[in-house]
Amino acid sequence: QELYPDKDIYSLEVLDLSELELTDISCLAGLTQLKMLLLTKNQIHDISVLPELTRLERLHLSCNQIEDISPLTELPQLKYLNLSVNQISNLQPLSELTQLTHLGLAYNQIQDVSPLSEMNQLEELCLNFNLIRDLVPLPKLTSLKFLDLFNNNIQDISPLGELKQLERLLLHNNRTQDSSVLDPSTLPWSELSHLKYISLYGNNLPQNFGTIGELREYYIGRKTKRA
Repeated sequence: QELYPDKDIYSLEVLDLSELELTDISCLAGLTQLKMLLLTKNQIHDISVLPELTRLERLHLSCNQIEDISPLTELPQLKYLNLSVNQISNLQPLSELTQLTHLGLAYNQIQDVSPLSEMNQLEELCLNFNLIRDLVPLPKLTSLKFLDLFNNNIQDISPLGELKQLERLLLHNNRTQDSSVLDPSTLPWSELSHLKYISLYGNNLPQNFGTIGELREYYIGRKTKRA
C-alpha cells in the first residue's frame, strides 16, 4: 500500500516542511524526485530516511535537534547544506560531500574541521559560534569566497593566507592577539587580493590596518573602517 494516494506527490522536486514542529520525517520515504527539501525549525533528531532521496541538491536542516549526520554520506549530489543550530560535533560524515558549494554549520559543538579539508568546491562556509581552535585543515578550500568564523577559540589565523579567492572574512570575538595580522605585507593577507571585507573586532588588536588588495571595509573596533 502506498503512503500517498495522490501519485502526483511522488514527482515533487521541491518541498517545504519548515516550522511544523515535526519530530518524525519517515513520511518522506519514496519522494525520490526531490531536489530541494526545507525542514528548518522543527524538532527533528533522526534523519535516517534521507539516503533514499538521492537526487537532493539543496537541504535545509537548520534549527533542529540533530546530532548524528551519518545518513548524509549517501547524498553525494548535495550542493547546498544548512545544518546550523543543531547539536553536531562530528563532521566526519560530511567528508564525502565534495560537491558542496554552500555549507552552514553555525551554532553547533564543532571542534575539529579536518573532515571539510577536501571540499574544494565550497564557496561559502559558516562556522560561527562553535569551539574551533585549529584552522590548519582549511587552506585546501581554495574556492572559498565567504568564511564566517566569529565566536570561536581561534588564535592563529595564518592558515587563511592560502584562501586566495576569499572576499569576505568574519573573525570577530576570537582569541587572536598577534598584531602582525594587521600588517598587509605579510601572511595571512599578502596573497588575498580579492578580500573586500574583514571583521576582527573582539580580538584585542590595535585599531590600525593597511591596504590589502581590493579591501573596501573592515571592522577592528566597534566602528566601521574604510580602506
